[in-house]
Amino acid sequence: MTPLAASPPRSNAHPLRVLLFLLIAHFLALACLSYLLAHKQRSLRLDLAVSQAEISMTAIRSAMIGAAQAGLEAAEMQPLHRQLDLLPGAASGIQSIRMFAVNADGAAEIVHSSDSSPLPMTDDSALAKALAQPASRWVSASEARPQLVLTIQDHDGAHRGGLLVTLDPQPLRADAERFEEGLHAAMIKVSALSAGVLIVIFALFSRSPQMRRWLALLLMLPTLLAAAALASGSARQLAGSLEPALAAKTGAVAEMLAGRIARAIDLGIPADKLVGTAEYFADIRQRNPDIASIVLNIPAGTTTSGDATGLARIAQDGQAIGEVAVTPDRNYAYRALWAIAADIAVVLLATLLAFRELLAAVVTAPEGQASDEGWLTVQSLRLPLFLFILSEEITRAILPLFFRDAGIENGLGASLAAGLPISIYMIFFAAMTPYAGGWADRFGPTRVFALGAALCVAGFGWMALAAGYWPLLIARALCAAGYALGTMACQRQIIALTADTNRTRGLALFVSAVSIAAICGAAVGGVLAERMGVRNVLLLAAGCALAGFVVFLISRQAATPLPKSVSVFRWRDLVPLLHDRRFMRLMLGAAIPAKIALAGFLFYLTPLALHAEAYSAAAIGRAIMAYYILLTLSNPLASVIADRWRQPRRLVAAGMLLTALGTLAGLAVPLLAVDLAFWIGIVCLGLGTGLSAAPMQTLAVDIAGDGNPTPVLVALRTLERLGSVIGPLIAAGLLAWLPYPLVMTALGAITFAGGLLLVTGSPRQGMVAA
Repeated sequence: MTPLAASPPRSNAHPLRVLLFLLIAHFLALACLSYLLAHKQRSLRLDLAVSQAEISMTAIRSAMIGAAQAGLEAAEMQPLHRQLDLLPGAASGIQSIRMFAVNADGAAEIVHSSDSSPLPMTDDSALAKALAQPASRWVSASEARPQLVLTIQDHDGAHRGGLLVTLDPQPLRADAERFEEGLHAAMIKVSALSAGVLIVIFALFSRSPQMRRWLALLLMLPTLLAAAALASGSARQLAGSLEPALAAKTGAVAEMLAGRIARAIDLGIPADKLVGTAEYFADIRQRNPDIASIVLNIPAGTTTSGDATGLARIAQDGQAIGEVAVTPDRNYAYRALWAIAADIAVVLLATLLAFRELLAAVVTAPEGQASDEGWLTVQSLRLPLFLFILSEEITRAILPLFFRDAGIENGLGASLAAGLPISIYMIFFAAMTPYAGGWADRFGPTRVFALGAALCVAGFGWMALAAGYWPLLIARALCAAGYALGTMACQRQIIALTADTNRTRGLALFVSAVSIAAICGAAVGGVLAERMGVRNVLLLAAGCALAGFVVFLISRQAATPLPKSVSVFRWRDLVPLLHDRRFMRLMLGAAIPAKIALAGFLFYLTPLALHAEAYSAAAIGRAIMAYYILLTLSNPLASVIADRWRQPRRLVAAGMLLTALGTLAGLAVPLLAVDLAFWIGIVCLGLGTGLSAAPMQTLAVDIAGDGNPTPVLVALRTLERLGSVIGPLIAAGLLAWLPYPLVMTALGAITFAGGLLLVTGSPRQGMVAA
C-alpha cells in the first residue's frame, strides 16, 4: 500500500466544479427551509381562518341539527337562511355560505346560498370529497379557494345535509405575501453571507489531507448557522403576522360563548346555576391550542380557565350583566415552529449527506488508493448514482397512498390499488435487469445509464400529469425499467473496476449510495408531499433523474473503459445457474425472502399501517428513513468483516434471522402500540439488511469463481425481484383476513424460514463455504 504522504489524494474534478456543487446544495437547503417556513405560515393562517369561521357557524349549525331532528328538511329552514346571509364579510373572513341537502342517491344539492349563485346546484367538488368520508368536518386547504364543510348526520352516521363555507382568500394571500417578502429578504442576506464563509472554508481546507475527514462537517457549519438564524428571525416575524388573526379568532370565541351564556340565562337558568362551564371552557382550549385562557365574569362569581385578558359582553334585556374574556397564546407561533423541527432536521440531514456524497465523489480518493485509477472511477460514480437513486426514493413513502387513493376513485379495493403498482414495478425491474447487465457489457455504462435516466424522467413526468389509475401503472413500469438500467450499469462498472481484495467494499459503496439517497429521499419526499402535493414531488423526482444524468456526463471523463476480457451477458448463461444448488439456496434462503420483507413489509405495509395510526406523510417518510439510516450504519461494518474474515454466509444468515426476529413484535400488539411494533420491525429490518446486503452479492460473485460474474449478478438481481413482486401481493391478500401487525409477523415467518434454509446448508450440499 502506498503511503498517503508519498501519493497525495488526487482530485476527481476541478475544484471550481466541486465548489459549484457545494454552493448549489447550500442554497437548495436554505431555499427548502424557507419553503417549509412559508408553508407553515400559510398553514397556520388558514387554520386560524377556518377555526374562526367554524366558531361563527356554531349557533347556526346547532340550530340545523335541532331542526333536522324535528323532521325539517334543509330547504324548509328559512329562518336559518336569513341568518346565513348576515355572516359573510371581512369580520368573519367568510366569502360565501351554502346550505345543502343530501338526496337519496347520496348527492349534495344546494338549497340556499348567501351569494348570487343560481339554484339548485349539485355536487360541488368540495362537497363530493367531504361526503365521501365519514367525518362531519372537512377542510380544503386550497389557496385559491379555501373551504370548510360541516355536515349534519343521522343516527346511523349518514350525511343528511350541512353547510359549505368558502373563505375569502384575499386576506390569507395578502398575509402570506407580506410574510414571504420579509422571509425572502432575510434568506438572501443570510445565504449570501454563509456562502462566503463556505467558500473560505473550502479554499483553506479542501486540499489538506489532515482535514479530509472533517471537511463535510466544516462545510456544513455555515449552512447550519444560516438555517438557525433564518428560523430564529422567521419565528418573530411569524408571530407578528399571526397576531391580527389570533385577535380576530379570540374575539369570535368570546362572542360565541357570550351568546350561548346569554341564551341560557334568557331561558331562566340563574347565573350561579350554570353547571359545567369550567369543563366546557377547558374543552374549547384543548381543541384550540392557540387560546391561552377563557374567563367568565358575572355578578354571581368568576369561572376561570387560565389567565384573563380581553372581553365580550353578556347582555340580558339590553343590559350588560357580565363578560367573557378570551386571551390568545402569544407563544403559539413559536410552538408551531417546533412542530416542524423534525422536518427542518430532515432537510439539514439530507444536506449533510449530500455534502458527504459530493466530497466523497469529487474531492479525494480513499487513503491508500489514491493512485488506483479504477477506484477513482468507482468514486466518480457516487454523485450521479446518488441523484439517480434519489429520484426513486423521494417517492417511496408517498406512492402507496397515492396509488391507493387513485385506485379507490376508479372502483378498486384499497389493498389491491396500493399493492399492484409495487408488483408491476418489480416485474418490469426484474424483466429489464438481464438486458441491463448485457447491454452494460456490450454498449458501455454511459449509454445504458443515459437510457435509464430518460425512462425515469418520462415515467415520473407521466405520473405527475396522468389522470386515472391505469395510466399510472404504465408510467410506473417505465420508472422500473429506467431504474434497472441505471443501477445495473453502475453496478457492472464497479465489478469491473474492483478486485477480490476490495470488491465487497466497492459493492458496499453501491449499497451506501442507495442508502444515503434513500435517507434523503424518503423523509424529504414525505415532507414535500405534505406541503406541495404528490404530483409536484413526482416532477421533482423527474428533475433528480435528469440531474443525475447531467452530472454523469460532466464527470464521465474520469471513466475507465471496461476490460476487453469481459464477455457479453446472454440469456443462456442463466440456465446453469438455475441448476446450481449453491446459487438456488442463496436465492431461496436469502435473496427472495429478503425482498419479500422489504417490499411487502417496508414499502407496502408500513405506509398503510402508519397512515391508519394517523401518521402524516412526513412522519411515514421519517419511519422509512430510519430503515435506511440503520442500513447505512451497519453495511460498512458487515462489508469489512466479510472482506477480512471471509464470513459472508454467516453474515447473510444473521441478517435474515434478525429481520425475522423484529417482526415478532406484531404478536405483542395487545401489549405494544401498533406503531411501536412497526418501529421495532423497521429497526430490525434495517440492521438485518445492512448485515446481509453486500455479503450476499459477494456470495454471488464467489459462485462465478474465475468466470464472468455478470450472469450471476444479473440472475441475482432478476430472481430476487420475484420476492419484491410477490411480497406486496402476499401482504395485500393477508390484509383481507388479518390486521396489520399479524401480516407483518407472517412476512417475517417467510424470512425466518429462508434464514434457516441458508444456515443449515453445507458445502457438501452445494452451499459456498463460509
